[in-house]
Amino acid sequence: MPTIHPETSASDRAELESACESFRALAGATGLGTDLPPTTVRIEDVWTAPPAAIGRSRLAAPVDERSRLRRDTDSITITAASAEGAYRALVRLLIDPPTVGEERADEPRFAWRGFNLDVVRHPFDAATILALIDLLALHGLNVLHLHLTDNQGWRIPVPQSISAGAGPHPLSTEDIANIVAHAQQRCVTVVPEIDLPGHCAYALDAVDGLADPERRAPHPLLSWMDATRLEVAEFIRSAVTELAQHFPGHYLHIGGDEAFGMPHQPYAKALEIAVGAVHDVGRTAIAWQEAIRAEADVDIHQFWMSPADVPSAEALVAAVPPEAAPLARIAAATFAEAVDDPQRLTQRSAEVLLSPQNPIYLDRRYAERSLLETQNDRIAEIGFPGYTPAPSTDVIGWEPLAELPPGTTAAGVEAAIWAETITGSDDLALLLLPRLALFADVAWGIGSATVGKAAARIAAARTGWHHLGFTNDFRSELLDPTTTEAVNNDD
Repeated sequence: MPTIHPETSASDRAELESACESFRALAGATGLGTDLPPTTVRIEDVWTAPPAAIGRSRLAAPVDERSRLRRDTDSITITAASAEGAYRALVRLLIDPPTVGEERADEPRFAWRGFNLDVVRHPFDAATILALIDLLALHGLNVLHLHLTDNQGWRIPVPQSISAGAGPHPLSTEDIANIVAHAQQRCVTVVPEIDLPGHCAYALDAVDGLADPERRAPHPLLSWMDATRLEVAEFIRSAVTELAQHFPGHYLHIGGDEAFGMPHQPYAKALEIAVGAVHDVGRTAIAWQEAIRAEADVDIHQFWMSPADVPSAEALVAAVPPEAAPLARIAAATFAEAVDDPQRLTQRSAEVLLSPQNPIYLDRRYAERSLLETQNDRIAEIGFPGYTPAPSTDVIGWEPLAELPPGTTAAGVEAAIWAETITGSDDLALLLLPRLALFADVAWGIGSATVGKAAARIAAARTGWHHLGFTNDFRSELLDPTTTEAVNNDD
């Protein structure tokens, strides 16, 4: 377990003691690091150049996560630029311990390394979310984006007008406080999302006066809030304001995606009101890429659908029963607008959070088989059926900046998982792991760009996953360190 260098100043010592305590707690939760040699940590300014990490800090101010490490015969010494840098270096020891004589200079490639969890389609409880935060921390991720509202429910008791019926298994104010505090201890920032003006069928049914009595959506999935109505505008402002009271982080996410069939004027008005409310509480506004089609002053656009991912009207119509064909065409028309989103982002010199559905929407089905036959039956049933299955190893060769529209700025990278097909923590683990670990390595810039190296790191981390309760990780035949294929690819 780590000790602090005796020459450390009092101010640095307090921060390092907190970082070391967080590391000890994570090591205990994961069951890892029991055989590490004595480790000494210190904060010291030994860098001649500024940090090279790309994108936004998870906090309001930049965080320098750089560190240097040396492993001697019977000890490890870590020198870091900050307490958070020391924490990241310590945590990396849990699944990537250095060999004797190794010296390691470490620095993340991206400052924002996030993961979006859909807690609406499946209402994950607070205990699962706390364990997930530990999983993110173990792999060096530092943002948990919680997708809290959608057509199927409203998982938080805000605003007050909806709190009496926030859907099955809402997160209580106590749950939220515990999640935020636990994340802070693990150097993870929670970014909450209220999704509007689309994805709001539940709210429209739950709150009197919110639905327009003169307009009925042809289907709940095509519902949207008309923010030109006073009741809706007040609801949006209240939702954003009360959300900020429960989540103290620097960022609030206001959705903005898939407002199927919604005319431009009410869509733009909803975004204007939501972003204005975010700025009024002194926060930074994030929205999905569709928000670039409005005139709202969104700070960060989350890019998830490239032109190559836009489904055709024919494909959508073919995927639904004949009676639903008109609805599919409405959705197709909205999706078709995504073809021009990169150009819009470029024209606005937007700041872009990279979350392309291919390959880092992690509810994508696997193209390969599992070594465990019991998993092969389940992986044929879960995962979004509209995505083409892909090998888990596709994530290893992903180059994030290749997705960035010309003339825009990368805010960071963020994987996501959507829970339409998930029934519990076993399904979550099956879809999430090992792809989340592979994504995390890309986000940090760890050199595991071969299948063999990735397989070895996954094998080292698996004990930690299981201690955290994620025992049903997908045992990919491509990532078994004992197979000839994995070894032969490590060259």
